[in-house]
Amino acid sequence: MWILGRLRTDADRARVVEGLGEDKKKSPVAALLKRIAPRSFVVRDTKGELSILHPRWTMSYLRGPMTSQEIRRVRGEQVSE
Repeated sequence: MWILGRLRTDADRARVVEGLGEDKKKSPVAALLKRIAPRSFVVRDTKGELSILHPRWTMSYLRGPMTSQEIRRVRGEQVSE
């Protein structure tokens, strides 16, 4: 069993397919790796079957750094507890 994430370059995909011992031009793994979306994964199970794993939405908006005003507000809340 193995899990592979999105690989951006053809060279990276070729190295992985070569490491798996498959033909680069006929490999279903190579085709899947080329078309999977970001944050998705190609999974080969113990039976050798391929599938694509799409993680669930976690409701995280991956926000940037806090502003100085937000830091002051948070620090004030921690002090008052």
